Amino acid sequence: MHLQPIKEPAVPKSILMLRHSAGYEHSYLPDAEVALKAIGQAEGWKVTTTHQLQKVTAQTLAETDLLIFATTGNLAFEPDQKEAIISYVEAGGSFFGIHNATDTGYDWPEYGQMIGGYFEGHPWHQRVGVIVEDQQHPATRMLGERFVVVDEIYTFKEWDRQ
Repeated sequence: MHLQPIKEPAVPKSILMLRHSAGYEHSYLPDAEVALKAIGQAEGWKVTTTHQLQKVTAQTLAETDLLIFATTGNLAFEPDQKEAIISYVEAGGSFFGIHNATDTGYDWPEYGQMIGGYFEGHPWHQRVGVIVEDQQHPATRMLGERFVVVDEIYTFKEWDRQ
């Protein structure tokens, strides 16, 4: 799978957040939905959140500026849905995986390639320094050279920085 370089999108107009737990149900999920909808309202974005896998289709993605996964486990997508998601991203569609999105799609190799690996564990919850390697990227340019965060630090298997 060859992913296109990320292009700087226009202001997102339509956001689709899939919140689906086919595994562990994280406690932050209701708050994430509320926060995303509040930000969307303040910014004038159309934000749709759903638990229903069947809502993610080629047609809905064609009308979506940003696809967000807040997901766990193997998602029971149909093959055409999986193809639509990968095609959406390969064509330059914006994808944002929240927290546990790497704990998804273990039976879907293209997803693992797209997201860069799979969740292996989170043995540490501590204060860590983060180095911002690409300070010009739209997703990171406001962060500066480095920052500190207290978080649940994930480790990955099949990890690929590319």
